[in-house]
Amino acid sequence: MQIAFGHEHKQMTQFGLALSGGGFRASLYHLGVIRFLHDANLLQNISHITAVSGGSVTAAHLILNWDRYNGDPDSFDEAARELVQFVQKDVRNKIVRRFPLASGLNILRQSVRMGSKRSLTRAGMLESDYRRHLYGDVGMLDLPATPHVFLLSTNLNEGSLCAFHQGGMLMQRRRANGDLHFEQIDAGLTTVATAVAASSAFPGFFPPMELSAANLGARESDFRKLSLTDGGIYDNIGLRMFHYLRGKELRNQYHADELKRIFVSNAGATFKIRSEGRAGGLVVTALRSTDILLDRVNQLEDEAFRGFENAVFFPITQTVESEFAALNLPRSIQKQIALIRTDMDHFSDLEVDLLVRHGYAVAKSICEEKLSDELATPVKQVTWSPLKQSRSTSPSLPKLPQSEPASRTASPMIQAGRELRGSSSRSVFSTLFDGRDWSSYFWIPVLLVVLLAPPMVLYRTMKKSRTQSQVLQAIQSTSPVYNQIIRLLSFPGPPEIATPPVEIVDQIQGLQTTGFDAIMDHRIIDLRKWDGTEQKGIAPYMYARVKLLRQEDSVDGHLILSSDVCATAPMVNSLSPNLDFVFRKTTPVDGNCAWEMDFDLSEVPVGKEVDLILEGQLAPDAASSSGGQAEFEMQIVMDTNITQVWLLMPQGRAYNRFEITSFPIDQPGERKTVIPNSIVNLPAGSMVSFQLINPKEHHRYQCKWNWTD
Repeated sequence: MQIAFGHEHKQMTQFGLALSGGGFRASLYHLGVIRFLHDANLLQNISHITAVSGGSVTAAHLILNWDRYNGDPDSFDEAARELVQFVQKDVRNKIVRRFPLASGLNILRQSVRMGSKRSLTRAGMLESDYRRHLYGDVGMLDLPATPHVFLLSTNLNEGSLCAFHQGGMLMQRRRANGDLHFEQIDAGLTTVATAVAASSAFPGFFPPMELSAANLGARESDFRKLSLTDGGIYDNIGLRMFHYLRGKELRNQYHADELKRIFVSNAGATFKIRSEGRAGGLVVTALRSTDILLDRVNQLEDEAFRGFENAVFFPITQTVESEFAALNLPRSIQKQIALIRTDMDHFSDLEVDLLVRHGYAVAKSICEEKLSDELATPVKQVTWSPLKQSRSTSPSLPKLPQSEPASRTASPMIQAGRELRGSSSRSVFSTLFDGRDWSSYFWIPVLLVVLLAPPMVLYRTMKKSRTQSQVLQAIQSTSPVYNQIIRLLSFPGPPEIATPPVEIVDQIQGLQTTGFDAIMDHRIIDLRKWDGTEQKGIAPYMYARVKLLRQEDSVDGHLILSSDVCATAPMVNSLSPNLDFVFRKTTPVDGNCAWEMDFDLSEVPVGKEVDLILEGQLAPDAASSSGGQAEFEMQIVMDTNITQVWLLMPQGRAYNRFEITSFPIDQPGERKTVIPNSIVNLPAGSMVSFQLINPKEHHRYQCKWNWTD
């Protein structure tokens, strides 16, 4: 569909209107500018409109309700209130609340090979809101032929401009040499909601809107899929599009060169500097980056087109005389209006009121200053608000006398200034809940779980820890062996061994256990500081507690533990109270020596039990590792009813296939697999415990396992 302007249009003074981006701040500011143009009888002569992002929201509603906006003031007010009501619906947070659910549905659809659905994406949900609450299912082809509207978007595929209009879509394409040219694409199925969503899906929150040729009713030869994002990325003022429309490529088709004036409503503000040094989280950083990008684009466009022919700028940063300003605000507070956030969340009545009034006042002030001779109808009205009950029922608030104030409450002017300071900050999480939105109630139990789960887990963990501590204390009080295990685990490594007095002898007496039976042999082997490598020198620690029973045939009541050959005498000490012992070793010969511990148990009555408690450092080669396998050896030197062994395994290393073999001390080749009574692997593989029933005396027991790391 080609729109051309005939001779009759040339006889009428025509104007252009450019509506910049800037979220709902821009939408409301533009509404005030448009109302002034209506009151000055200029709106009806607008023949071309370019709009970006938040400006597209207003432009699409304007062209869709062109007769109402150009009707009497009551008709204009009625149409404007529809736009204000939409702006106050908290669109962004509504999408935030629904997006996790929609995303889950999309994932479910993909899992059953149904493909993702655009209406379940954030950009698609924005499009659905536009369709449901503002534009309906009206297509771009259904819009009035005039004025000609161009809703601008940024084509991420080619890094160029894309303009939706009544005749379809103007897409900037890149030639092989890098030059840009426009290509008219028939996109007859494009709806107003789709075009506005593509123009206003600001990056940082909305992903690009992905549209296929079928979605827009275009041919696949034109494009397969488009990725469109906020038009402000390419042209945040909308004036560059007028530059293209006036160029030789599009001039004859759209006659934009015949425009007497182009009114540029620019809601881009001076960039707000953050004084705090915090970087912010992921969402805040993304939104902040978008602000920086759009501000930079706005600066470049403003510099490039500041002297654009016949352009009249209505910048939101302009201040006006207080009697014409919204709520009679002084210039210092008017500057706060330009800093209201560029967002799509809920805008309060005060924010709506001030933005619209400010747009009206700025347009009136500049037109009366620069275009007074061209205004066919002088505008007597000072300001205008779309709200039924405005905060100010008169053009200006009465000024308080300079004498002592009659009230200690802040004036409406001061109250407005304070609220405006808060309006400049974008709220991400504090405004998510809305009692009027069902999705808020869906997240209440989720939020309760998130908030209450950590304290509950912490409480249960502390309770469990307290219970375990009580159990451990009870176990410690009933078993000195368990008490020693807990003591060892309370420290990163084994304790130091006190060295007993050593008696040097020429010859030792040798092993002597006659007359004593071992009822229970408890052993704790601490390998935590043994690194499991082939390096030597990291000796394991051993704690042994043997319950002995003295028989009638004991020799002199002495028990002697000994070793005939060793490279160095181990560091061994007795912890048995009231048991005297002598530690002897021979003079080293060829680097080897023998040692023995002689315990005097003559004072122990026959038939009585006694605890023999030893601790010491074993020989470095007691544990070894090679080829991904490790082993530890221990020796049973006397008959024992039960031997219980705890191995504190090396820290930070995983293992499996734990097995035990035994062989006589003097016949290492006679190995047999031993099946213990029980094996317990405690949490994280940090400790292994096994029990041997009636182990054989004068035997060595070898524990083997494989490393898995």
